[in-house]
This record gives sequence, structure tokens and C-alpha cells, in this order.
Amino acid sequence: MQRPRLQTFVVLLFACSGISGLIYEIAWSKYLSLLMGSTAYSHMFVLATFMGGLAWGAWYWGRAADRSPNPLRLYAALELVIGAYCAVYPLLMLGAEKVFLGAASGFDLSSHPALLTFLKCILSISTLLLPTFCMGGTLPILLKPLTRNLSESGPMVARLYWMNSLGAVAGAALAGFFLIRLISLDGALWVGAAINIVVGFVALALSRSARPLEAEKAARTASEPASRFTSLAILVACVSGFVAMVYELSWIRLLTTLLGSSTYSFTVMLIAFISGIVLGSWIVSKILARKNDLLGLLAWCQIGTAIFMIATLPLYERLPYYLWKLSGLLSNDPGAFAVFIFCEFGFCFALMIVPTTLSGMSLPVAGRIASGDITALGKSIGGIFSVNTIGAVAGALVTGLILIPAVGVKQSIEIAVLINAGLGVVVLLKDPNVPGTRAAAICALIVLAGVAYRVEVPKWDENISSVGVYRAFFKEAPPSYGEFLTELQARTVLWYKEGVTANVAVNEFTNDDGRRERSLVINGKTDASTEHDLPTQVLLAQIPMMLASDSSDVLVIGLGSGITPGSVLQHPVRTVECVEISQEVVDCNGYFADANHQVLQDPRFHLIVDDAITYVKVHPKKYAAIISEPSNPWIAGIGNLFTEEFFDLCKDRLEDHGVLAQWFHTYDVDDSVFTLVLRTLSRSFPHVMVWAPTDLDVVLIGSKEPISPDFDEMSRRLRDPLVAGELARIQMRGLPAFLSTQISGRGLNEAGPVNSEKRPLLEFLAPISFFTHAHVEFTGAIDRRDSSGDTTLLQSVLDRRLSLNAEDYLNIARYQWNVADADYRRTVEALHACLRLDPQKKEALELYATVAGAMNQTEERVGALQRLAAIEPDDPVYLSAYAVEYFSWRQSENSPTLKEESAMPIRVMERAVELSHRNDERYLMRLAEMLTVADRSQEAGEMYAAAVTFRQQYEPMETEITDEELLTKTASAYLDAGDPSAAEQYVTRLKSGYPASSGLPQLEQKLTEIKERK
Repeated sequence: MQRPRLQTFVVLLFACSGISGLIYEIAWSKYLSLLMGSTAYSHMFVLATFMGGLAWGAWYWGRAADRSPNPLRLYAALELVIGAYCAVYPLLMLGAEKVFLGAASGFDLSSHPALLTFLKCILSISTLLLPTFCMGGTLPILLKPLTRNLSESGPMVARLYWMNSLGAVAGAALAGFFLIRLISLDGALWVGAAINIVVGFVALALSRSARPLEAEKAARTASEPASRFTSLAILVACVSGFVAMVYELSWIRLLTTLLGSSTYSFTVMLIAFISGIVLGSWIVSKILARKNDLLGLLAWCQIGTAIFMIATLPLYERLPYYLWKLSGLLSNDPGAFAVFIFCEFGFCFALMIVPTTLSGMSLPVAGRIASGDITALGKSIGGIFSVNTIGAVAGALVTGLILIPAVGVKQSIEIAVLINAGLGVVVLLKDPNVPGTRAAAICALIVLAGVAYRVEVPKWDENISSVGVYRAFFKEAPPSYGEFLTELQARTVLWYKEGVTANVAVNEFTNDDGRRERSLVINGKTDASTEHDLPTQVLLAQIPMMLASDSSDVLVIGLGSGITPGSVLQHPVRTVECVEISQEVVDCNGYFADANHQVLQDPRFHLIVDDAITYVKVHPKKYAAIISEPSNPWIAGIGNLFTEEFFDLCKDRLEDHGVLAQWFHTYDVDDSVFTLVLRTLSRSFPHVMVWAPTDLDVVLIGSKEPISPDFDEMSRRLRDPLVAGELARIQMRGLPAFLSTQISGRGLNEAGPVNSEKRPLLEFLAPISFFTHAHVEFTGAIDRRDSSGDTTLLQSVLDRRLSLNAEDYLNIARYQWNVADADYRRTVEALHACLRLDPQKKEALELYATVAGAMNQTEERVGALQRLAAIEPDDPVYLSAYAVEYFSWRQSENSPTLKEESAMPIRVMERAVELSHRNDERYLMRLAEMLTVADRSQEAGEMYAAAVTFRQQYEPMETEITDEELLTKTASAYLDAGDPSAAEQYVTRLKSGYPASSGLPQLEQKLTEIKERK
């Protein structure tokens, strides 16, 4: 076969190899996370093994390629081995899982974290080392049959590199967007294996028809830098690999807060990063053959990266605001999701393009510099790629486990910039083509740029770093960046940490009810709070504890604010084990100690920092209740806690009459996602209940045996002072109010897909419904609270003729109304039932008036206030409220007989003033305003004057009117009544006290006109 055609075929084959390589990387990480857990350390083990295998393979097979009589045949053999191994990988993982769980359980490694970690490391190495070892050798092997001399080697390395990286982009897109979602994890792996096998057989066929190429031994002349600069090139390759991983992991952590943690976002970030590598190596493939000053090019790749980062880092703080504004240009319709993903890619690409392009240029250039002998080309290139990969492994481990936790994302990037600049300067100073004065000038400019940057951007605002603007996408952004900052100042960051697992913050702010609230924010998303989420966090504990027949040992998945396990401990349990994946969440838990009963100090509480799936798998303990409260499943990895396999595992860990309580949400989720989770749970548990603590959250209860609670026992538990006090803080009192949160006693036992480990549909579907900000409607369809029959526990109580009294219904209404996302309909229904039983119940009428006002049902509100005024005819509070509301209602209706109708509310208001002995300025002013509208100006002036006198004698009450406004109203009323003598004293007081009052000129003019007429 002719050489150009052979090169084309082989390069295309290598691109296909890149496709399979990224499919494997993504699939392997998911396989191993199911077994080893999703902790940062587990991910690091997988990454280190993957890249370590590549490094070892590049080093070993590069040398083997130099000795091979037919390198193309060797390449074919490697591809076939990789394909065959990955084809049987699912079966190998089954065996590995049995060995891992057997060893972990048999030697009780759950109580020895260090040994368990070591076992995870061994598992990662044993399952990934062989294929990655083979993958690492493919490039240096392919270089041999495609290159005749050193002048060709540099462009060919770059060409192979960019084509393989381009294939990697395609592989990341296929696996991250389509294959795993459509044909399962196993299917994705088999697609990659099929690609490798086809590539292997094609390469084998080519190896038979290709003629061996005679190598020309390179002449070692002064123009060849290998003898002088090989060590420098190796150093640059290693350090640039290190720095590239610092940037990649720092960008991922930064962009996770901006874009969210979905599998789509991670795929987009990966594609954007590799795309820069593609572009850089493509550029080098075009210019390397005619470029003489390779050291200068290598130096400027490093210096250029440093300069670009110094220039753009000051903009990083503004990225959340820019992204928010950008989202306003798009719609959040389901059909626009692909456009949104493309815009995310464009955003990431713009952020990464220059550094990644320069990184993609550096490695082929370093490889060309280090190559000084065509007969040892495989060794040279294999060595360069090996040390680059070793540097990348070190960069990943140091950044993820040391740098970001120790100094944060900003300083991690700054350290990488400093390394780029220093490395570039070292190479520049070694370059004989660069005069010393020019090198010194460049060094001075870099130093000045660094100093200017440090002065301009000393630190990032922690408020911005934890803002999570992706939660506000498609809502209107503030008009300017300054206003964006002003809005952020409404909250105080009490604690902030960029840790190994995530960025975690504790914020404090004043909520809509005027109370101070604290929230736990993980990667920009609020996962717990002391007010808004309190009902859900408390009931997530109380529902299973009320339903479980035994409360000896309880497992809680997810610490969060600690409120849920703290609530469990209000029962007489023996132990509560809590598995939390993030150490940072544990570290900040003290800020929630007042809300969680200082749960970390309770001797019955045992905290385990680990992945929940791994812990439950290796810890064969039985529990009376398992309470699972992970974060939202649109976050990558969280969906593993909603799989059929995990629910089956939980069922196996429950005692016979134990219960699983699974939190889920109805916001940012559509019916298809909700039914997927409910169907999956129902597939594992024969008995399922659905409870709704709020309109935004549900608690799914699964059990192996039917739940037939003893209502007398439940009532006794609810009267326990600790439990009663726990429920009282969410305005829940009594058994009926508790039972009113159950909406269904059945699961979803219908045909349809389920969420599984091998086909994690939830991980792919949930981000789409999050994008559309959908809300579940299905809960309304399964709500059985109004149905007869034993479909809910409350209905069971009613069907057994255990009638509820007025107080029971009032308690139901209070809870439904006081949760952050009130159920208006359920509140009104309960109040109607209460008032049917006791029409004179003041608390019910007060709440009904409040609810009717919130629902803009003015007539109903007026009616409730009228009944209150009739019940308490001597209470000025009720009389005033009724009079004002009735008067405002008729006024808003533009009643033509308003003046005539005003007589009744004015009499009622006069009665309120009389009962208060004119010692409440609010009543005086309300009466004055009503008299003004009724054209009874003289009386209105007297009421305003009485309010003025009250303010002179007593401390001013909370009111919406200032002294200036009160004086103006008083003078105006007397003038309207034609009483200039009474008005004049208030005009005079206004003039002396508030000479710049805007209403003063008109009052003076009107006063003069009245005096002249008289």
C-alpha cells in the first residue's frame, strides 16, 4: 500500500481508538463508583489507575515498538486485547464485586477505613491496569510505521494526537449524551469493544499489505536539539501535564457552581477541554515541519497560557452574572435543551480554549525536541507521553486532594499560572535564539502583570463563589452587575470551604417571614435550611419512626443540616448511624446545632464519612428504619441512590417490619421522572406509601410487610414531650394533622422502565426536567385523602368512625398553612370542617380570614372578620379589622353608594376607638381615613389631631405614616372642613418642623384662600 494512503487509514483508525477510549473512561468510572462509591478518593483511585496505566503503557510499548519488525501488527494486537477485555468487563466486574464484598465483610473492613481504602485501590488497579496499559502504547507504536525520519516525526505525532483527541471528543459525547442512556452501561462498553475489535482487524489487514519502511538514522548536528535539550523537553512534558490537570479540575469545580453538577454539564466540560487539545495539536501538525525555533515555541506555549490566565482571571468573579444574563436569551422549553447544552459548551470552550490549545501544542513540540534518533523514536515519544501522563496523575491527585482543599480554586489556578510562567521563562532562557535582554524584558513584563493582578483581584467574594446561578436560569437577572452584588449582600456567608468533595457554604439571611434563617449550600445548591426545609427534614424522620414497629437501630443516609437524624433521636432509639459523603458538610454542622439538637454530641449517634452505597453493601447490619435524604437526582452520581439495585439492598438490610423512607421532590421534576422513581421503588418493595410534608417534597415509604399501625400507640408517641416538641416547631399537633400528610397508600405497580445501575435513566432525565423548571402533577392524581376506603391512614381512621373534632381539623389547617409552600385547598377544606363542628371557634376564623386574604377572596375574608367581631363585640382588634376590611372591599369595588355604606364600618371603627380609650393611634388614623372618604372632614381632622396628641404623649407605635405626613393629613382635613383656625396650627408646626415639605406650599395657599373668602 502506498505510504500516504497507509498514513490516512492508520490515522483514522487511531481516531476511532480515541472514541472507544473515552467511552471506556466514562463507563469505567461509573462501574467502579457503583462498587467503590462516589467519594473523591474513589474517583482519584480510578483516575490514577487509568492514567497510570497509560503512562506505563507508553513507556513500555514505546520501547517495544523500536524492536518490533511490524509495529502495525503489534498495534492491532493491542487493539484486539483491549476490545476483548472490555467485551467481558461486565462479567469481570461481577467477580470483582463478589471478591470485594466478601473481603470487606469477611474481615469487617467497614470498621477499618484505611484497609477498606486499600482494598478499593487494589480493586481499581486489578480491573483497569491491563486495558489502560495496552491503550497507552498505541501512539508510540503507530508512529514507527508512519515515520521515516525525524523531520516527519513531529508533525506525525501532532497529527495522531489531534485525531485521537478528536475521537475522544466524539467518544465523550456518545457516552455522556447517548449510549449509556439508550443502551445501558454494558451496551456502551460493548460499543467501545466493538470499535476496538474492528480497528484491530483492520490494522491487522493493513499490516500484511504494508511494506516495511527503512529508517534513516538522524544525523546529530547542531540543529538537532535532542542531545542538549531532551531533559528540558521531558521536564516541560511532565510539568505541563501536571498544570493541565490543575486547570481542568479547578475549572470543573468552578463551573459546577455555575452550570450545576449534572452528567450533561460534566460531559460538556470534558468535551470543551479536549477540544482545545484537538485544536492545539492540529495547529502544531501544520507548522512543526517548518518551525526552526522549537524551544521558543515551547516557551511561548507556557508564557502564553500564563498571560491569558492573568488577563482573564479578574473576569472569573463576574462569570455567574454573565451566565445568568446569557440564560435570559434562551427559552426553557424541553425542545431547547439541546440548544442550552450547546450554549454551555460554548461558554466552557471560551473559558478554556486558549490554555488548552497551548497545552495541546506543547506535548508534540516537546516530543519533537526529545527525539534525536529515528531508530529509538518509539522510546522517545513513549517516554514523553509517559512523563506527561505521570505529571497529569500527580496534578489530579495534588489538586483534588491537597491544593483545592488547602488553598481553594482561585489560588490553585494562580499556582498553575505561576508554574506556567516560571517554566516558560526557564525554557526561554535556555533558547539560544532569544537574546538575554529580550528574555529579561519578558520576565519583567510577566512579573508586572502578576503584581497588577494580585492588586486588582486579592480574593474572590465568597457570596459569588457559592451563588449557584444555575438555579435562577431563565428568571430575570438584575439589570447590572452592581445590583447583582447588592442582592447578594442580603445574605451573610458564615462558613465556606472548597473541599475534597465539593464547595460547601453556610449562609444566613432574613427570609420572607422576617426570621433569620441558615442554609447549607453545596456546589451552589441549597440542600438544607433551618426554616424553609424544616417540615420536610423533621417529617422525614418522624414518619418512619411512627410507622416502624421497632425503633432500635436506624440508618440515615446524608447528614445535611443534621435536623433529620436529630429528629430521629427524639425517639428512644438505641443507635442512629449516619453516612455522609462530604467531610465538609460534617465540619460546618456546628452552625446548625441549635436546630438539630446538637446531634453530633449525642452518644447514640454514629457518623460515618463514606459513600452510602459502599457502606450499606459492606456493612450487613439490619435496621428498623433506613432514611435516605440525598440531594437532587439531576446531580451526577445521586441517581445511584434511586436505583432498583439500591432499593433491593435497602430491603435486604431492613428487619422484617422495618421501613425505608426515601425523600424525593416535586419541584424541577416532571411526571415522567417522578413516576420513574415511584415505579422503581415499587418494583423492590411490595408495600409503598406516599407522604407529602409540603407541596414541594414527598416521603416515599417502602416496606416488606404491610404497615398496620396501632393508632393508640401512635397517639401515645405523639404525646411524648420530646416528640411533641419536635412536631410543634413545624406547627403540627395531634395524630390527625400528622396523618393528613399521607396522600396515598399504594405504589406504582405498572409496566414501564425503572432506574437501574446499568441503565441510569434518572441521571439523564432529571436534568432535562430541571432545565424546564417543571412541577409534578401526578401527586394530585394519586392523592387519596378524599377517597373512602383504607387507602390512607387518616381515611382509615375516619372509616372506622373515629370522628375528628374541631381542634383536629384546626390542627390540620394550621400545619398545611404554616409550611413554607402552603396547601391552600387543603387548609380551606380543613377550616370548613372545623367551623361546621364549631362555628364560634375564633382561631379557625382568624386563620380563615388570613387564608382568604392570601387567596384574594375578599368577601370570604370580610365574612370571617364579621363573625369574629360578632363573637367578640368588645374586642377593638376584631372590630377594627372587620371595619377596615369591609370599607376597603367596598371602596375597591367602586361602590356607587360607598358614602352611605360607610356609616356601618365607621360606627364599628368608632366603637374600636372608644374601647381603646383613644390610646391606639392606628385605630385613630384608620377611622380618620374612613371619615375622609365619607366627606366627614371635620371629624377626620379631629381623629388625626388625636393621633398627633397621642404621639406627643407616648412612644410612637409601629406605623406606616411619618410625623410629617400626619401633620399634613391633619391640616388638610381641617382645611377641607373649612376650619382655617384649626388647620393653621398644624400648618405652622409643619412649617417649623419640616420647611422643605412638598405639601406645604399647597396647604399655605389653600389656607390663605379660605381666610380671604371668610
